[in-house]
Amino acid sequence: MRFLWSLPLLLAAVGCSTARQPSTTTAPPRSLVETTSRAPAPRRSRPSAEPQIAVGSSYACGLRADGRVLCWGVGASGQLGDGLALPVPRAPVEVPLIEVRQLAAGAHHACALLAHGEVFCWGSNAQGQLALQPDERPHHPVRLPLPPARALADNPLCALSEDDEVFCWGEAAPEALRDAHGVAHLASLPPSRAVSVSDGEACAISTDAEMLCWTSSGVSKVPIPVSLIQLSSRAGSGCALGKQGQAFCWGDLPRRQGDVPAPPTLIRGLTGATRLRVGDGLGCALRKEGTVACWGDLLRGGPWSWDLERVSPSGIEATEVPGVAGAVDVAIGDGFSCALRGDGQVLCWGSNQHGIVNASADPVVLAPRIVPGVDLR
Repeated sequence: MRFLWSLPLLLAAVGCSTARQPSTTTAPPRSLVETTSRAPAPRRSRPSAEPQIAVGSSYACGLRADGRVLCWGVGASGQLGDGLALPVPRAPVEVPLIEVRQLAAGAHHACALLAHGEVFCWGSNAQGQLALQPDERPHHPVRLPLPPARALADNPLCALSEDDEVFCWGEAAPEALRDAHGVAHLASLPPSRAVSVSDGEACAISTDAEMLCWTSSGVSKVPIPVSLIQLSSRAGSGCALGKQGQAFCWGDLPRRQGDVPAPPTLIRGLTGATRLRVGDGLGCALRKEGTVACWGDLLRGGPWSWDLERVSPSGIEATEVPGVAGAVDVAIGDGFSCALRGDGQVLCWGSNQHGIVNASADPVVLAPRIVPGVDLR
């Protein structure tokens, strides 16, 4: 991912106010990270977490109802969060965090938002994804120096504070706005309800349900003719979800016409969407009845991916994933996709080169299959 920030334009549109100085602590506090040195103190009961799934290019993570996280697949940069960095597929392992409320995954790093607003990340730090110096590459979760947050971008290089302000780090942070920790406070953006990050671009939905995006050319309002509630973007593709369950996508979704990225385009055949996820040239949506539909390059983890006889030639028409019912979340990786069912089971399909679907030698799994050893109830 490469962000090319234009200093004069960005400062004019976003502002260069001094970022607030959050805590510099990077060591996980004992109350939030699992420790075996002593028995935990009695806790006041908290509401259970909403089970979720998030996937990167070669790994997957799931949030259980008890607020704990499981990760599996290939974690050569420590993406599985258990302190190891191994370039081979691995069975599910538990990340040493508790009270997690939101989970998000980038291509090579993952982040968790905890109950009190703390953000912890793990995995690759090659471009400052962990808000550390590039030569610092821990393989365990580290706390980011952010103010209390209420939401993460699904490609976690930005977060929304409890005051609906946007904070970004790593490649998503404009250099002129970075504080001593590499975190940028985009102070002049309007209060925001959602934020997303993609190659060369970041976008936010304002509290007025409008979308603003900022790139190397500055900040602009994106004309989408509906009120928006959610964003998702990855690898030059982006989608926005309207209040009535419709999806508008741009960039490589739908497919480019020559070298020109597509403007926001309504996805045909998609109704009742409640959640969107975007991968490299592929989009998928969770529908309110618990089914999943995908569009774009269906060979990259879409319905019956890799099966040429079944792939629709249209990049803007949603195709339902057969065999998925009762889903509550969906995620897209590198050539594979996954759905979380309400019973806690995870279904995945597409490429199995990273061992996401199972530990067998099957290089491709054409139909959704339950991932063994993962129960997110």
